[in-house]
Amino acid sequence: MAAAAIQQELKCSVCFNTYSDPTTLPCGHTFCKQCIQKTFQNSCQRCCPECRGRLPPNLELQRNTKMCSILEHLTSTKTKSEGLKNGCAYCEGLAEKLCLDCESPLCKEHLKKHRDSTQHIFTDLNTPLQSRKCPVHQELFKFFCTEDKTTICASCGLVGGHKLHAIEKISDLSNKEKSVLKVLEEKLTRKKTETERMVALVRSHKENIVARTEGLRNLVTGLIGDMKKELEAVEHQTLCKITTQEEEIVDQAFLVIKILERQMSELNIQIKEIQNLCNSTDPLTILERKSSNVEKANALIIAEDNLSVRELDIGMILVSLQSTLRTFTKILPSLLNKRGFTTQDVTSQLLPINQITKNIPPHSVLTLEGQNLDGPQTAVCASTLSSGQHYWEVEISDEPGWAVGVSYHKERYEGLGYDPDSWCFQLADDMQYKAVHDSQEVTVGTDAPVKVLAVYVDYESGNVSFYQLSDSIKHLCSMHAKFSHPLHVVTHVQHGGWIRIKK
Repeated sequence: MAAAAIQQELKCSVCFNTYSDPTTLPCGHTFCKQCIQKTFQNSCQRCCPECRGRLPPNLELQRNTKMCSILEHLTSTKTKSEGLKNGCAYCEGLAEKLCLDCESPLCKEHLKKHRDSTQHIFTDLNTPLQSRKCPVHQELFKFFCTEDKTTICASCGLVGGHKLHAIEKISDLSNKEKSVLKVLEEKLTRKKTETERMVALVRSHKENIVARTEGLRNLVTGLIGDMKKELEAVEHQTLCKITTQEEEIVDQAFLVIKILERQMSELNIQIKEIQNLCNSTDPLTILERKSSNVEKANALIIAEDNLSVRELDIGMILVSLQSTLRTFTKILPSLLNKRGFTTQDVTSQLLPINQITKNIPPHSVLTLEGQNLDGPQTAVCASTLSSGQHYWEVEISDEPGWAVGVSYHKERYEGLGYDPDSWCFQLADDMQYKAVHDSQEVTVGTDAPVKVLAVYVDYESGNVSFYQLSDSIKHLCSMHAKFSHPLHVVTHVQHGGWIRIKK
């Protein structure tokens, strides 16, 4: 307290700063030379700014040599203290906090003793003292006027401009704000935990994708190796597709991990900032920083977590591979079986539905064109799909009213896709391509008419996928189910359209 009183006596009552070139008037009051000169220039009469005593017009300002010596000594001591990185006011130790009431920096040991014996306010060493004092009464801000939304000193509330206003202790208000910040800290911590979980899931997904692509790469490499030199171009093309998907998915996973790790870093920073603010004993610091911290915290809490990594499209790769190998159909089945594929030739077993129980030659073309039939025509595969992966291609007409798909039933195919036991892709009467299951229609957009349709069925994974074949392969749609019965391959046409199974 004595140090604070001495510091106050060394301040000019005009600028409220420590004397600069102190000058004493005949009345005994001392001011900065520059401050008193400005006062004389702005006033028609020369008067002391403090006691208002009149001064001679021709007064020569006298330098206060004693005060200059004191200030020079204090400046030297301060410089030395700053050289020691803000030395303690009571010893030569390094200061950690500033006592606002005493206006003294305190080391760790004296800070503990000070806290045990006083109720003073402590803040950061670089906090400007003048910013914490009332400019009118030169007292510390210890109250908050709830009507004017501003910090005030005790004198402002008792006799100043905030007299009779509703006021609240800053310390009480600070405790309330700490409760809000504590809730935010808990939310941020939960958010951090969830983000860590998401990072682990994405990492696991990335590793799984890498493992699966590696297995698929080995499968394709073995298959192409069996087909010798004339199929090296096919091997290279297919592996490029696999590698491209792997690189895209892995790169996407790395990007998602990077985004999530950045979010974790931001969450850690915000949590630490809020913890430091909650541990602060300076209520005004809490008031000043609370809003920005709340805003940042809420922004992090409500941040969108719509981050995902796409799955590997094995169907696309297998469709591309098998489409390219169509010219090798005669040797392909044995090679695929050797490498673990279960492939059936649906072309050789596709019969009209009304002849399915008869032993007649296979029909590879189902058409109504040029025929005088009373109703639509449907064809079904005589054998069933009950395990493994299956693939076939069909050429189709531009006329609407055709459908290609699979079903549990061997009969009643007029409603293909419109019961819970069948799945199909069709061109409806309104010229819209649609995926249909259990009467649920989903419109599928295409850039051009579908001339050749590829169908890929993975029985174990419950996947039925349709692809458009042209210069490139485009995935049209996939339907997912848990198959419980063998599947029949079904085609259906009407209105003069046609479907041709490609050999």
